[in-house]
Amino acid sequence: MDTNSYYTHTMAELEFGARLAWRNTLDCIGRTHWKRLTVIDVSFKKKPEEKLVLINPEIIEREGKQLEEEGCLSLPEIREKVQRAAKVKVRAQDVTGKWFEVEGEELLARALQHEIDHLDGILFIDRLSRLKRDLVIRKIKKLQKNGEW
Repeated sequence: MDTNSYYTHTMAELEFGARLAWRNTLDCIGRTHWKRLTVIDVSFKKKPEEKLVLINPEIIEREGKQLEEEGCLSLPEIREKVQRAAKVKVRAQDVTGKWFEVEGEELLARALQHEIDHLDGILFIDRLSRLKRDLVIRKIKKLQKNGEW
C-alpha cells in the first residue's frame, strides 16, 4: 500500500465529511463548543467506520521521528520529505462533544499531525528548512508564471 495515498483524497470527499461533522456538531454540542474540526480517513475508503472526526484536537504526546514525503491538496504537485513524530496521542471531542483520545503511528501519526497543523495555519512546507521552503516557493512561482498553477 502506498503510504502517501492518504493525501490523494478529493476535496469533495473531505468537504462532505466536514459538512456532515459540522451539521452533527451543531445538532449535538452547539456552535459555541466547536472551534476546530478535521476529518481523517487513512483506510482509503475501505473501512468507512475507521474515519476519524476530530473536533478541537490537540496533540498531547509525541514520540520518535519519521522522515517521509508529504503532499497536500493545498499545494498540488508539491511533495517534499518532512520530519514528524513517529507516534502521537491526540485528545479531541467527537460529534457529541465527548472527549476521547486516539493514538497513531506511522501514516496515522503523520495524518494527525498534518491535519492539526492545517488547523493551526501551518502547511507542510512550513516544516521544511528555509532553503527547501524557498526552493518550493520558487517552483510554485515558476508554475504560476507558466500558467500551470
